[in-house]
Amino acid sequence: MNKIKILEAIAKLTLHVILVSVLSAGVIIWSMGIVPFDDPYLSNAEYKALGAKQDLVIAWAKSGALFFYAVGVYLHLIRPFRKKSAIAD
Repeated sequence: MNKIKILEAIAKLTLHVILVSVLSAGVIIWSMGIVPFDDPYLSNAEYKALGAKQDLVIAWAKSGALFFYAVGVYLHLIRPFRKKSAIAD
């Protein structure tokens, strides 16, 4: 491999790491805002409602991660076919 390909791979990896870090931080901050564990004045119904919201946030985060993983795998698998079709033309 030449240096340009290595630098391109590092740049792509760095971009992915930054995007995942920003999205993860956003989900963590958002979930912290709706789940106040240390509030002693919550009624049982309010606590259950916040628990349901937390479950919803976790479900959205997992489904979003699964979506981005699926898109990444798709793009990774389609790359060799795109190169072969470009050569055939």
